[in-house]
Amino acid sequence: MGRKDVMKKGTAWLLAATLLVGFLPIAGTPTTVQAQTGEATETTTAKNIAGLGTGMIAGPTVPSADTDAWKGSYVYFGNYDADGVGTAEPTKYRVLDANTTRFSEADDDGNKAETMLLDSDKILYYQKFDEDGKANEGYTKANDWAGSDVKVSLNGKTDGDGNKTQKGFIDEAFTTAEESAIAQSTIATHKLTTDSTADGAVNVTSSTQDTFANYVPLTGEKVFLLDAEDVSNNAYGYSTKDGSCGNRKKSGSEVGYWWLRSADGDRVTNAGYVYLRGNIQSSDVSNSYPGVSPALNLNLSSVIFTSVISGISGETGAEYKLTLKDSDMSIAPGSSVTKSGNTVTIPYTISGTNSGNATQVSVLVLDKEYTAGNTNEAKVLDYQKLNDVNSTSTSGSGTYTFPDSLSGKVAGTDYHVYILAEDVNDEKETDYASEPVEIHLWEAPTVSAMNFGTDNIIDPAVPLSTDDKWTGCYVYYGNYNRSPVKYRVLDAETTDFSGSTKTMLLDCDSVLEKRAFDAKSNVWDSSEINTYLNGEFLTGNFSKLEQDSIVASTKANANASDGKGWSALDYAALAGDKIFLLDAKEATRISYGYSDTDDSADNRIKNLGSSAANWWLRSAAHDYGNYAGCVRSDGNVSRHDVSNGYPGVSPALNLNLSSVILTSANGASKSSPLTSESGAVGTTTGTEWKLTLKDSGKKVSLTEERNVTKASDGTITVPYTYTDTSADDAEKVNQVSIMIADKAYDSTKTAGEQEAKILYYGALDNIKNAEGTESTVAETKTGTGTFALPSGLTGKLGTDYHIYLLAEHVSTDDSTTADVNEALNTDYASEPLEVTTILDEIDTVAIPSVDTPTPEQAFVTETTISSTGVAEKATLTWKKVIGDSEEKATGNAEWKTTYNAYVTLTAVDGYTFKNAKGKASVSGVSYNGTAVEKDKITLNDDGTLTVCVGAFTTATRKTDSVIAPDAPAVGTESTSDDGTATYKVTTSDLTNGAVTYVAPTNKKVTTVIIPDTVVIDGVTYKVTAVEKNAFKNNKYIKKLIIGNNVKTIGKSAFAGCKKLKTVKFGKSVTTISDKAFYKCTALTKIIIPSKVKTIGKEAFYGCKELKSINIKTKKLTAKKVGKDAFKGVGSKYYKKVVVKVPSKKYVNKYRKMLQSRGLSKKAKVKK
Repeated sequence: MGRKDVMKKGTAWLLAATLLVGFLPIAGTPTTVQAQTGEATETTTAKNIAGLGTGMIAGPTVPSADTDAWKGSYVYFGNYDADGVGTAEPTKYRVLDANTTRFSEADDDGNKAETMLLDSDKILYYQKFDEDGKANEGYTKANDWAGSDVKVSLNGKTDGDGNKTQKGFIDEAFTTAEESAIAQSTIATHKLTTDSTADGAVNVTSSTQDTFANYVPLTGEKVFLLDAEDVSNNAYGYSTKDGSCGNRKKSGSEVGYWWLRSADGDRVTNAGYVYLRGNIQSSDVSNSYPGVSPALNLNLSSVIFTSVISGISGETGAEYKLTLKDSDMSIAPGSSVTKSGNTVTIPYTISGTNSGNATQVSVLVLDKEYTAGNTNEAKVLDYQKLNDVNSTSTSGSGTYTFPDSLSGKVAGTDYHVYILAEDVNDEKETDYASEPVEIHLWEAPTVSAMNFGTDNIIDPAVPLSTDDKWTGCYVYYGNYNRSPVKYRVLDAETTDFSGSTKTMLLDCDSVLEKRAFDAKSNVWDSSEINTYLNGEFLTGNFSKLEQDSIVASTKANANASDGKGWSALDYAALAGDKIFLLDAKEATRISYGYSDTDDSADNRIKNLGSSAANWWLRSAAHDYGNYAGCVRSDGNVSRHDVSNGYPGVSPALNLNLSSVILTSANGASKSSPLTSESGAVGTTTGTEWKLTLKDSGKKVSLTEERNVTKASDGTITVPYTYTDTSADDAEKVNQVSIMIADKAYDSTKTAGEQEAKILYYGALDNIKNAEGTESTVAETKTGTGTFALPSGLTGKLGTDYHIYLLAEHVSTDDSTTADVNEALNTDYASEPLEVTTILDEIDTVAIPSVDTPTPEQAFVTETTISSTGVAEKATLTWKKVIGDSEEKATGNAEWKTTYNAYVTLTAVDGYTFKNAKGKASVSGVSYNGTAVEKDKITLNDDGTLTVCVGAFTTATRKTDSVIAPDAPAVGTESTSDDGTATYKVTTSDLTNGAVTYVAPTNKKVTTVIIPDTVVIDGVTYKVTAVEKNAFKNNKYIKKLIIGNNVKTIGKSAFAGCKKLKTVKFGKSVTTISDKAFYKCTALTKIIIPSKVKTIGKEAFYGCKELKSINIKTKKLTAKKVGKDAFKGVGSKYYKKVVVKVPSKKYVNKYRKMLQSRGLSKKAKVKK
């Protein structure tokens, strides 16, 4: 419906400031909108909301040719009977500038209003520039815009008192609200240059019509004509030349000429106009054929949101309609807003002179708070109709279901919910709406039960009525009569009392005691109650660290956001008080959860014991020098004689947020051990919290020269040392805690700025004194504690999770009073220390075989080791036995001499022989299958392990009257002296013999080492081959190391070894016989040495996991590589198989040869 006849002017707008703050776990079907919105889905209302304000409307396109039509965005605004048929139609305007301050005067602070410059898309009516062609009274020229009749036809005429004596276009074409939204345009001077910064950064060039006074000032007109410079401005979508151009053409009910406000400088009776071909000319002011194409500036602060009529929002050619703020219509939510699941029921009342015009109540969800003109660039996340209304139903209730896109987000932080009353009109007609009013539904959020800083704690609910009780979060802080004190969190983060320091404003939830304000004075600064609170009360009820964490609050004046207080009470400043009383304005501040009225309010009621009690405010009664403010037992803001001890003390304070290291929910345990069964830190919807303050007097470190170690059963032992210089015994360390976070803790940031989240938390060690009871006086301690990684924790230390130590004083409940829980007292902790390395303890070691020294040769000082968790090489030290003593052997071994062999093992990275307590972690050491006695095992200071493996006696020379043994015959099979394998003699020679490896004596061995040499019956032989079928179909072997003397690997030597994953060839291998590694299906990579000449048939057939082959040899030919040698290789990963060859020139040669021997063509062969 239209509003032209029902709008009234001058009615003040009334905003119902009933607000709530809330958290909503939500789900449902979202209805969203175009352009500046969140997630776009279907829209359930007829309005296609493009966004708040007008920021989505694009400016015009600079014409590329003079023949181009005008291209840009359009806005429908007002209604006018342009065709003279008796019916007003919506008026279409070109958007010449979507956001400008060019036509606005600066206010006292230098700020200019932002407007949108609109120019009618057609000629609306026909009017002489001046009726008689003569200058009007007070003007010297008939072509002077300021005194023209066409100006009067647009704006009407007023008398000296501002009363309109003649109506104009503005009165006919716009509703009262539309006219109010039109800005008065003022632009006094204009000196046009080619400088793009000239006159408000409008990029234009001068018209060639030198006779024109092109630029004509505006002096407050609401509706005006463009001048010659405006219509030759590229930035407005018009061509810069004054000749014919398509973009200036406009149609009308008669001829297509339209007036400009520019005067002809040579002819005082001529004014500028645009001819029907779009060229700029001048005409006699009394001519009636040029028409009127009005222009105006729309005040952007009047636009609540914009809707798309056609086209795509933000793109050229789109058409829009506006929803304007109607100051004569307002809406207020009722006090019984309720929520069930993700659906909210919202009662409302529409009021104001124009309340009867409302057609619907709508819900608007924004990502930021609403501001007039959308100055903070909020985006629309959702828009839905709440209810249809009419003039007889201005009060009612509707339900709103939140979209899934807002699930898990926090109302009042991540998004804001508003209701507004709307007068929704026809498609192209302006709509009107009340100022949006925020709806806050407070609900305790689902948050982590323990985390860094205080982000888990939120601001309180804004009361909808005085019947609402105070609702919000609580923090326990300090003690009173040996009981933790519960405080209301009035503001979870503020700088109102501390300059730039972020604090949390706390207000006691109860009245602690009755006490007079002062003997006679109501001045807070000098009052006795101030002295008491900041003296005896402060020092007697807070620990030293708690006192240090309270900010000295300073607040000179009430804030604009404070409540209205009570007219009989003055605001009382704060000048560095740590403990204070609230002021009347603070006690009526809705964002603190207190009703914005001085009347009785349940949210201000506090108890002393079990009964409601009066409590003092720091405000002075300005009409009674001996009266100070107080809140009565019914929540009414009142005053009382200062000397009366009936009102009680309910202290308030500001807590420095940088002092808080973490918060934990009431009931969250910090003292349970961390085990593999421990669950992650859970979530809570609780509202009661305790704090852990950072204590610089507490330090924790890892004990020097000790490592954090993990035993084979998963138990992790941490060697710690802490110091504690806290002055108060009640704050001393009584627990070393272990904390696991998802990200690294940054010690340079305050806890509230941490990106890390606590995943697990537990006690590493509960500190006990000599009597076995909990210690509260330990100042330094070195000890160890144990924990286990929870089974739910996955990933890598230092990347996927981080482990920290804290030295803490954790409060426990030692009270015998049922209603006192001392565990809610504040905790104190050191800065977290990260544990970056955990070493696996080595508990068993198998010492490798040691060969008897060869006389007249140097002692061997290294040997190969394959035991899990130790170095691949072990260091050998020889000591010559001399009677009952020994001395280190040097030089060459002697004949017929006994030497003790000592093997020193060094742990590989990530492993250790020394546990966190500094003791050997090894519980079993074996040599050749026999346990080594403990007295022969030594843990060295550097963490290495030395084992004496026995005495070895060198050979006797033939000249020493001892007959040397005969060499065994070729083909003789014997077991090696160390008992590990069977060998067959291939070269019979006592000094240069050779053998073939036949089979291991232990068929279940998982790691096989084919040694370089072997001792059989005291004779050393080179091992030069592996017997055929040596390990065929072995089910146990996983790792194979082939010695450097082995040249040939026999047929089917390792065929069918399905668990064999790792093979290391010796450097002397020349032949890999048929089926040597046939169907070794677990084998993943091999390096074929540089001396290999022959690879037999089906040598690697069916090795389906083999995807990395590094060929070092340059000696392979098609004749030397057998059929199907590589068939089926990497069949699980054909495209991932990579074969490296010695150099670039072998790439094609080997590719062709290998593919002919079964290698998949999908495999990659490269240098």
